[in-house]
This record gives sequence, C-alpha cells and structure tokens, in this order.
Amino acid sequence: SKRAIQEKGLSPSEKKKKKEIVDRGLKMLKETLKGKGKG
Repeated sequence: SKRAIQEKGLSPSEKKKKKEIVDRGLKMLKETLKGKGKG
C-alpha cells in the first residue's frame, strides 16, 4: 500500500515523533471517553 511505502521513507527519529503524536492522541481520546463515561 502507499502508506507502507511512506512509512519506509521515514527516518527513525521521524517514526519516533509520529508514534509519540499518535500515542498522545490515543491518550487524549481515552481521557475524553473516560470523562464522558462519568457523566
């Protein structure tokens, strides 16, 4: 897939930065879901 090719093109530092951004986004998403659950 195109995305796989793009991933290969990233340097290790770029991959790490991308992963950190994704992780932060997931963390925020979980927090908001948790907040909604509390009502």
